[in-house]
Amino acid sequence: MSATPAVLPKAVHVAGQYAVQYELILQNEGTTDIEIRGVVAVNQNGEELEQLDREEFARRTSLKGGVLPAGERAVLRMVALADQLEDLETLSHRIQMAPAGGKDGEKSKAYTVAGGVLKVDGEAPSDFGPPVGPGKWLVQGPLDPSPGAQQTIEEIEGTLVLPRRFQVSLTRLTSDGATSSGSGSTNEDYPSFGADVLAMTGGVVVQVENGLDDHAPGRPDRSDPVGNFVLVETGTGLYVVYEGLRKGSVSVRAGDRVPPGARLGAIGNTGLSVEPELRVRLLSAPDVRRATSLEFGFRTYRWGGWMEGVPRWDALVSAMSAGAHKGETPPSGSIVQF
Repeated sequence: MSATPAVLPKAVHVAGQYAVQYELILQNEGTTDIEIRGVVAVNQNGEELEQLDREEFARRTSLKGGVLPAGERAVLRMVALADQLEDLETLSHRIQMAPAGGKDGEKSKAYTVAGGVLKVDGEAPSDFGPPVGPGKWLVQGPLDPSPGAQQTIEEIEGTLVLPRRFQVSLTRLTSDGATSSGSGSTNEDYPSFGADVLAMTGGVVVQVENGLDDHAPGRPDRSDPVGNFVLVETGTGLYVVYEGLRKGSVSVRAGDRVPPGARLGAIGNTGLSVEPELRVRLLSAPDVRRATSLEFGFRTYRWGGWMEGVPRWDALVSAMSAGAHKGETPPSGSIVQF
């Protein structure tokens, strides 16, 4: 049994604190199924920052009963929170486990192993401008420990990557606080559909896809998870991809230099979306389908509360406050205005 960090994470600023969202790749290298009964994240000072019991481990990994079969691997998302960035310098883990399926209904004796040591790679950039215009927007993706597409792992030329490990998805809300009006059966029922997509930072357009059809709500295109997109090189060695755009809406071409706030296109319903939304990722390489995505935050936004029914990290429920937030990352489930 081994636990390996997927990437060296960066800390984001949220609710006046620092948070690190990261993934552990758990590999059962033995010939016996293993039941994971608990995971504890510890910083370099020995402080316990997050504790998972068997049920929470099973929920985050979608492993039935928290059992990792022999020869298989799983991705576990963790979120550690601290008042000071220095308290998130190094993270390690204690994993309590036991052979699955004890004899005669008795539980096997558990044992604890240490593993998954990682260094936090400083603080993430948090000076990006708004990618969308006025209105109230639902944020999904950041600081959400739930399993999902963000944790999909791929092996490319012997290297494990998580293309959607950090993704900000934005959906515009109606005046009633819903993502759609009417029946919700057509894209036009959604106020996100056709809304302008803006450059969060200046840069040079590297690549564009503009010709994919918008699919109907509830029918994500898993064959092309990115959909229509614009990829912009920021001049700092990083790239921003704006994806899920409406067919024919892209207003820039490869080679164009765009200033901050420039219109790039419009929100559509292409790629992995189940309804019209904008998905934004920060990449370290110009590969929209294979590069692992990185953490980032916004120069400013106004936080207006939580969206009912959207998964969120419990530790932040009481920590977030209404009003302006500067240099922070809005956690998943937030309702914000830029």
